[in-house]
Amino acid sequence: MPEVVIIRSGCTDFDEQNRIKGSLDIPINSHGEKQIRQVVEQLANTPLEVIYADPTEPSLSTAEAIGEELDVKVKLSEDLRNLDQGLWEGLQIEDVQHKYPRVFKQWRESPESICPPEGELASHAIERIYRVLRKPLRKRECFAIVASEPLATLIGWVVSDKKSELPDPRVCCGEQARVQVFHCGTELSEHPFERGDTEMETVIEAQSPVYSPSTVGSNGHTSKNNGNS
Repeated sequence: MPEVVIIRSGCTDFDEQNRIKGSLDIPINSHGEKQIRQVVEQLANTPLEVIYADPTEPSLSTAEAIGEELDVKVKLSEDLRNLDQGLWEGLQIEDVQHKYPRVFKQWRESPESICPPEGELASHAIERIYRVLRKPLRKRECFAIVASEPLATLIGWVVSDKKSELPDPRVCCGEQARVQVFHCGTELSEHPFERGDTEMETVIEAQSPVYSPSTVGSNGHTSKNNGNS
């Protein structure tokens, strides 16, 4: 039976500031480096055959550090990039809650129905996860996937037997176990959120400030980037 080990990427400053990281390329911090060392110790006796990750930070450095210590090859896949949260990336969770209370409530209750401005639906990210998982599951591999939140939780949702509803999209580093192990079959059932189901999609048109990693200081304060620089 295939064994899937989900490893959450090392913590970043955005995680500690409760910011929406999404697909931004954010390096791990010193706390994240400590977490990686703990994961290496935890997986020392796990017979991993391969580690999958996406080619951006913080997943890349997390996977490479673990792979080097455990002598396990790392394979990169663009399909494992984190959920694209569009113009919400860089904002604190509280910012979204205060500026868009109605949307925030729907985001919590039906995360599959919300698409941030210039972002992607959770159902699209789930399709990417399915593409990555099918081959190693059929090969009955024992493998790990390094991913950031919320993609890591979505991966766990896909490989688990509990698919009644999507998890809370607000999850970020520290709120879930750093490592989770799942034993699953060689075939995945089709997920219920098919692409193009317009009855469930709500694309948010409201404009949000654009932030980039360089606009967030060490004190957590941000400055607006209006895209004219």
